[in-house]
Amino acid sequence: MKKKTAIKKPSESWREPVESLRQRILSDYKLDAIGHQLLENALNAYKRMLQAGEILEAEGLVVVDRFRQTKSHPCYERESSARLQVLRHFRNLGLDMGKLLSEGKNE
Repeated sequence: MKKKTAIKKPSESWREPVESLRQRILSDYKLDAIGHQLLENALNAYKRMLQAGEILEAEGLVVVDRFRQTKSHPCYERESSARLQVLRHFRNLGLDMGKLLSEGKNE
């Protein structure tokens, strides 16, 4: 019989950065209905990226599998994939990433 592992409640620390980014984009850019959907998809990917990053910081980049072999943490791939999705959506929206990133660091 397999031992059940406790499932941790996910942190809510991603809420503020996601909402802050949403407000900056909506105040600086005029988006149509499709643009709003792309923005929501980008922000969901951004949220997943932040959540995966938080797990990686807590658990490390390397895990040991059941055969006692080290391998990269599964969240590493999820974080990378989500980051790529964010960048693609922002590029498709025509957003100035340099401006958004520099404003985010000044807060």
